[in-house]
Amino acid sequence: VQNHTPTVMIIDEIGTHQEASAAKTISQRGISIVATAHGSSLDSLMKNPQLIGLLGGIEDVIMGDDAQVRGPDGRKKKIKKERKGAPTFQVMIELISKNRLKIHHRLSRSIDAKLNHDTFESETRWVADGLLYSKHNRKDQ
Repeated sequence: VQNHTPTVMIIDEIGTHQEASAAKTISQRGISIVATAHGSSLDSLMKNPQLIGLLGGIEDVIMGDDAQVRGPDGRKKKIKKERKGAPTFQVMIELISKNRLKIHHRLSRSIDAKLNHDTFESETRWVADGLLYSKHNRKDQ
């Protein structure tokens, strides 16, 4: 890779920790990456220990008494999940079905919002009757 100085790499089906780590390293060297990953959604990638590095990783942070946050059940929690670092990709496209996809234009914001049980923006695009449709979503976790 270093000898050929690519500007873009296309990677099919990232599925292991080693492949995710290699993609992260390539991205950090300024090479643009277009890739597929083994997962059905952002949620499934966030739960996959082999691929969570593509999303920057997730760690538990212990909060002080004054900084405790409320969980989805409304109770205060001392431990909060946070993203460790920058995701490998800036944009993520989820293939929902053959004719429908969801775009996370700001992947880091989508990840952070999901971890904080907050709303985030995405765009859904679909094809019906030969026409392309688009809808911007402000979605609840």
